[in-house]
Amino acid sequence: MKKLLCLSAVSIILFFNTAVKPSSAVSPSSSGLSVSPAITQASLTSNQTYLTLNETVTNISPIPLVINVHPQDFGSIGGTGTINFLSSTSYNPADNPHGLQNSVQLFSQKFTLAPGASYTEQINILGTESLAPGGHYGAIEYTPTAVVGVNNTKISTTPSVASLIFLTTAGGGTQNLHLNNILQSKLSFSLPKMTSFIMANSGNTQSTPIGYVSLSGLGHNLVAQAILNHNSLLVLPSSSILMSTSIPTHSTFLTLPGIYTLKFVYGYTGSSKLTTVSKSFLYINLFLIAFLIIVLIALVLVIRLLIRKHRRMKKNR
Repeated sequence: MKKLLCLSAVSIILFFNTAVKPSSAVSPSSSGLSVSPAITQASLTSNQTYLTLNETVTNISPIPLVINVHPQDFGSIGGTGTINFLSSTSYNPADNPHGLQNSVQLFSQKFTLAPGASYTEQINILGTESLAPGGHYGAIEYTPTAVVGVNNTKISTTPSVASLIFLTTAGGGTQNLHLNNILQSKLSFSLPKMTSFIMANSGNTQSTPIGYVSLSGLGHNLVAQAILNHNSLLVLPSSSILMSTSIPTHSTFLTLPGIYTLKFVYGYTGSSKLTTVSKSFLYINLFLIAFLIIVLIALVLVIRLLIRKHRRMKKNR
């Protein structure tokens, strides 16, 4: 079964391609289970041979549940910022230089939780000294099923929850972000309230873009400014994502047309180095132009009327 999830440093959402409505997306706190922490980020020290993590799983349903636990690798899908579990039969974890699936040792692969009860799963990541330099990531998936025979209860769809683990080795990690494409047309009839762009990571470590985007008008006057990565999205190594940022612009009837510039100043968490990328476009205020055309036509008509009146008066003398 293919699962898709949207990657953020503050939230994780798990989707199923079964007959589930889009509105029934499951978060770390779902109708059946909750897991904490949902995301773990850790940095390894030199010669560290293992890492132990603890995650608390809670049954927030009204019935007992049997929980199956599986480590999973995941990867990025295209440039959407969405990732998927690499669980197909053709996938070989040994071929993934950034995966953790083969390094995870679970204390329990299956346990039962009464309603309201919690269990702390111990996760050991072994052989960390042998991991390739850079970033490594994996997921722990908790799949619940109802205990058979409890009040004849049946569950048609019991959603899974998952936690994400991100590790960075002590040395050799590289972060290299590039803002490759600003999706803004060269001609616009309104000031952009949303700007989209593609952020690519050619390094070997997952990166969180930081920075801001600004919109300047005539005379380089600042029109609006916004945070570049409000949702703290991560960009996986050797991948790219489509990002969007809201810009608090307010086009009015009197907003002057002309050349406007979007300026992106960006970097990544943990570095003070910033890069600037700009894109200019021509803004045409149709309302203002239409108003000026109407005024011009009215002015021409008045002038013609005055000329005719002047000629009649001259003729009558």
